[in-house]
Amino acid sequence: MRRLLRWLIAGSTPPLMGYAIGLGALAGAVVTAYDVILLRIGEWLAVDWLRLPFDQPPGLHPDILLHPPAIWFPIITAIGLSASWLIMNRAFSGVGSHTTDRVIDAFHNHNGNLPMRLAIAVAIASIFTVAFGGAAGREAQAGLIGAAVAVAVGRRIGVRPADLRTIMLIGLAAGFSSAFKTPLGAAFIAVEILYRDLSIESDALIYTIVAAVVAYVLTGSLTGWEGEFRVAVATGLNQPGDYVWIALLGVVGGFAAALMPTVFFTIRKIVAGIPLPGLLKAFGGGLVVGVLGLIAPVIIGDGSFSFSLQDAAAWSGWTLLAAGTLRLIALSITLGAGGVGGVLSPSLIIGALLGAGFAHLFELPFLQTAIVGMGTLFAGAARVPIGTLLMVSELTGGYELMPAAALAVAISYAIQIVVGERLPYPSIHGEQPPTLWSSPAHQDEILAAGIGLLQ
Repeated sequence: MRRLLRWLIAGSTPPLMGYAIGLGALAGAVVTAYDVILLRIGEWLAVDWLRLPFDQPPGLHPDILLHPPAIWFPIITAIGLSASWLIMNRAFSGVGSHTTDRVIDAFHNHNGNLPMRLAIAVAIASIFTVAFGGAAGREAQAGLIGAAVAVAVGRRIGVRPADLRTIMLIGLAAGFSSAFKTPLGAAFIAVEILYRDLSIESDALIYTIVAAVVAYVLTGSLTGWEGEFRVAVATGLNQPGDYVWIALLGVVGGFAAALMPTVFFTIRKIVAGIPLPGLLKAFGGGLVVGVLGLIAPVIIGDGSFSFSLQDAAAWSGWTLLAAGTLRLIALSITLGAGGVGGVLSPSLIIGALLGAGFAHLFELPFLQTAIVGMGTLFAGAARVPIGTLLMVSELTGGYELMPAAALAVAISYAIQIVVGERLPYPSIHGEQPPTLWSSPAHQDEILAAGIGLLQ
């Protein structure tokens, strides 16, 4: 059976292309199953049972008092974060970090090794976090699960140790692609998110593209093809003056992206440092996030059923900016209190709210400006400009906006690098080494190059 599996997956030339096809399909299938379970539970709790008013702007909502099940939302979120804490610290104690940073660390310091036990723990705990209303994304888990599945199968069928890092990136891209239905963005983010500068793992890119496309086709065939934030945009931004405003949005987004990691990690450290038992802290953090969710339902979950640009169009500019701020605070508390989740989709929503608020304040085309804003924050805060640009275009269908989005993302990224490197936390991903050549994964190449020069 082992020989048959290896032949089915690696029987192509070169072998890594076969691995990309086979493992892309396998990781995509596993992540699709995980996604369907998480989203079904989350939608049933928040939409069908609690009937939270997701179309309403932040504020006190009297209709919640008239619909008693919604009052239970803070308790539901508290139970979810408590269960997540118990899973990670009791049932699966010792698995360690469980974010995208764990994948980054595995690439640089552990030859791509990720324990399958970690993926199981993350899958279960994140369902309790995100589906029960925690303000976190599901992409980190999807990527980690995909990477761990690919590594486990790769080791089982005898992949060369030298190829294990590429195998991990294949699974990471497939997981991202399956979760967001954005194959090109997922493929680039998988090789781009590893470093704080513009270095990428270019040797792995062709394989991450293939794996991401395979995962996308599989997931699309099962659950539909469109990205979850798809909107109808009639035209792009076609006036020269529009690009002046878009450049200014890039500046604002760059400063926001520079501040975001420091705000995020500072709140997380404050919450983590509260002198209470971990379980009680998780329950209390869940209560706080739940109350914030009643005030601003847009912060709930990963945004797949709680966020709509069309609904946000009716809100005022300052309300949109306040909603984005609350989203960041709730995200930080959720993860600081013991929840398991990612920062990508919350960052995209915060960026969209920033762009939407900017559009209202300066009377710009609403949907177009919001879509452009969606990419400015994460592109800088996570140091992934190319992948984010592609992912936002695929998520929203706003391909005509790519020139404007590229301008805003480039400006945001440049400002984030200059300002962010002077702050305590330069990136939202703390395990990123500054450059490719500072990574332990490339020390042998550096040594070989040095010996070559000496000879």
